[in-house]
Parts: sequence; C-alpha cells; structure tokens
Amino acid sequence: MTRFCSFVLSHNPIPTASQADALDPQPSVSGDRTASEGAPPPSGRRGRSTTPGGGGAAASGGGPPADELDDATLLARLREYLEFRGGAWADGWSVGKKQRGSGASAGTMDIYYFNPAGRRFRSRQEAAKSMGLDVGGGGSGGGGGALKRPARGEAAASAAAWAAGVAAPALPIDLGAGVRLVALGAADRRPAYSSPTTVWPVGLTTRVADPAAGTYVCVVEDGGEGGPAFSITLHPLPAAAEGGPPRPLPVARARDPETAWAAASLLQIDALKRAAAANRRLIETMKAAGGGGGGGGSGRGASPAPSSGPPSEAGDDDAGGAAPAAAASPPPPPTASDPALDRLLVDAAPLEGVWGLERFGMASSLTRRLVEGLAGLADACPDYRFLEQRGGSWAEEERRLASDRSRKRAKPAAAYNRV
Repeated sequence: MTRFCSFVLSHNPIPTASQADALDPQPSVSGDRTASEGAPPPSGRRGRSTTPGGGGAAASGGGPPADELDDATLLARLREYLEFRGGAWADGWSVGKKQRGSGASAGTMDIYYFNPAGRRFRSRQEAAKSMGLDVGGGGSGGGGGALKRPARGEAAASAAAWAAGVAAPALPIDLGAGVRLVALGAADRRPAYSSPTTVWPVGLTTRVADPAAGTYVCVVEDGGEGGPAFSITLHPLPAAAEGGPPRPLPVARARDPETAWAAASLLQIDALKRAAAANRRLIETMKAAGGGGGGGGSGRGASPAPSSGPPSEAGDDDAGGAAPAAAASPPPPPTASDPALDRLLVDAAPLEGVWGLERFGMASSLTRRLVEGLAGLADACPDYRFLEQRGGSWAEEERRLASDRSRKRAKPAAAYNRV
C-alpha cells in the first residue's frame, strides 16, 4: 500500500516586500529517502538516505528528517539551492512524497521534485544537473538539507554582488501595505546601530501615503551613541496647506520603530478626543444661542456676544450666573498639540495597531537583503552575521516575516520613550 501526495508552489518571488531580529533557522537533514513518522526503518535511524549524495540525520549533524519538513519548505530549499548555483527559478515546481509499503525499506519516504514540465528528479542535485549547473561542493543535493554556510567574507561579497546586480530593483520600491522604500542610508560603525541579526542604517527612509491626510515619512536618524532614533513626519496634502506650501509636521520620535508608531497612535487618539470635546462645546453654544433670553433656566440672559467664545464645560450653572460667559475659558488640552497636525490626524486612517517595523521598511525581506549589500557594511558592523552565515534562505525569511506581520502590534502607548 503506497500513498503519494503532491504540492505545487504558487508564485512567491524572493523577496517581494522584528522586533527586527531574524530567527536562525533550525538545522535540517539532507537526503531524499527518510522514515515516515511512526514507522522507523529497520536500521532504527530516521532519515537515513539510500541515495548517493543524500545523507541523513547522522550525516547532517541532527535536525528534523526531511519527511517532517512541509512541502513549502522543501520547495524553498530547492529554490535556494538552484539560485545559489546560478539557476533561474520558474513557477510550477512541485514536491511528491511516496512511502514505501513493503520490503526491507518499508516505512521510508521517497521525496521527488517535479519541474514545470512534469519531469521527475530524485534530488536537488539531480534537478540542478538537468539545468546545466555546477553542483560540486557548497551543500548537499538532498531533500531537506540547508546549504553550506559560507565564511563571512564570502557572504558579504555575495550580498554586495546581489544588491549591485540586476536582481536588485531600483529605488523607490513598493514594499506592500502602502509602504515605499525611498532610501537605504548608510551603515553606522557605532555598536548600538546593529546587532548579530539586524542593521539599522542611518538615513533609511520610507514613505506611507494616507489619502486623507498626506504622507508619513519615516527616517532612521542619528540618535547619538545610544542608538538610532526613529522619526515620523507627516507631509500634508497640498490641498490641506493654509497660505503657502504645506510644511512637514513632526509626529513622533523614539528609540525603536514600535514605540514611535505607538506615540503617533496616542497623538491621534488625543486629537480625536479634542475634536469631540470641541464639537460638544459648539453644540452647547448653539443650543444656548437658540434659547434666547426668555428661557429663564440657563442663568445667562441673552445670547452670548460673538466675541465671548464658547462657554466653559464647568461653572455654567454657578449661582446667579455672576461671571459673564466671556470670562470663562475652556480646560487645557490633555497634551500639547499642533492644531494643523490635529486636523490631519482626525482625518487620517486609524494608527492603532500599526506595526512599526513594517512602516520603517524592515518587515520586508527585500529591504533586509538590500541593507546587507550596503557598501562597507561588513567592516562597519563586525558583529552582524549575514543571513547566509546563519544558514537561512531569503524565501524562508520572507515567510517568517509574513507570519510575524499577522501577529505583530504596536507597543502600548504608555511605553513611549521620547528622545
């Protein structure tokens, strides 16, 4: 009894679009034939390959056997393997798994790859050879194994070559979710501007358009020895300008992208509260003016003079109405505000729950790959480990970021750390 399943990879280009640290992928095996879960082969070793050049768990130093990797991961590793050797990827590749049901190898799983034309290959190496690629060294041709991790210099050279080559699109780049990458900036030598898995170049700039308010410009700025500062500025639409060209309005500045956007959300909430309070005062003023002097219950007399301003929210019912309405003043706003910014934030799309990392462009594997290729990055950021050094692939990195995108939310506004 055999079972056979197939998976076709949909179009998922590398890359299209945490806190910013990339997760190191788990080690995996290389080998096309492995034992299925619950049915170990007679040797007692799961994942041992019967194909030359395959290699099982023991050969790869441990990790999950290939049959425990999902089809999407196997295809991502195939794609990385082929592109690493200079091959071109095409949509339509698929994976097939067939479990052996009899004989000495009963229970082992055979993994196959099918190209868009339907031709079957028993290993990544075999698929690469069919494309005329050099498969000597640099990683196994088996089903689940990760590529050999290159030395730092080799990884840096590979990143720079990619960023300088035809594969790297020209700026600006649409990263999705309304975010456009307009500048990459430059790597900074100070330790606080990078970590083993993330680099924040000074000058990295993105733009996020809001049809009702204008464009948010997000910039990674020089924040001193303590690390980068993340600033957000709102550039109003030309129609919103009052007497002259629109002036950029500072929105927030913080030590990380999440708290910067959480602060922007807090400002919007305060602006909405102030707008609601102003509307209530206006309604109360209109009601008082409509009542005239004959109502008798308001303690005001006739309609307030045009210069008297809106009544205060407290003290309207003080005995005798001794103090004229003009002497009253509204309570101060909850926080200092720019009226022009308030008006725009009231009209803007809600900011609550915005993922700051995405707004600053680093929730995109494309941005991260371009940053890796910045001139002088290897020397400026000696602690940073290139993705290839970490044994990862850009296809897997994009999937991880896509998964994070569905879960991440901005920090609570109370966590705002102004700089």
